[in-house]
Amino acid sequence: MTFSLSSEADVTVEVTNIAGRVVKVLVANKPMIAGSNTLAWEGRSDRGTPVPSGVYLMRIRAADHKGSQAQVFATVRMQR
Repeated sequence: MTFSLSSEADVTVEVTNIAGRVVKVLVANKPMIAGSNTLAWEGRSDRGTPVPSGVYLMRIRAADHKGSQAQVFATVRMQR
C-alpha cells in the first residue's frame, strides 16, 4: 500500500475485518516523512496466522506535530 502525507506525521495503520475488529497493526504511532510512504501486508493476523479470504479495510491515521489529524480507509480483497 502506498499513501502520501502532506507533512511529517505519526502514523498508525491497522487492518480490520468488515466487522471493524483489528486483524493486524502494521505500524503504531510511527514517525513518517512527508511525501510518498509504502507499507506491505503479507495477509497474516497479529498472531501470525493467515487471514481468511474476504474484504478487509486498511485504516490509516496520521497526526502531525501541530495537532492536525487525518484518517482514511482503503478496501483490500484477500484471496487464498
